[in-house]
Amino acid sequence: MAHDRSNELQGKSNERLMSRRKFFTRISIITGAIAGALVATPVIGFIFAPLIRPDREIWRPVGDLNDFEIGRTVKVTFPDAKPLRWSGQTGENS
Repeated sequence: MAHDRSNELQGKSNERLMSRRKFFTRISIITGAIAGALVATPVIGFIFAPLIRPDREIWRPVGDLNDFEIGRTVKVTFPDAKPLRWSGQTGENS
């Protein structure tokens, strides 16, 4: 009779352990999925951004054609295609 009672208590203990184990397994899976989504979001945005919003080609005037000769280097200053507000003088290309 005492042996049956100990088996019954051990069975309840195993049920608790299994439910606790399932709980922590599910919490781990959910936490891993959230972390994976947080890491994957910028990567997916980086990959698909050019498809959603392609860059426009803009031609910029750099000078008259007669100012350029073959074999001669000419300094030309023009604005950067994508300057940042705080770029200042580095927003100019030569």
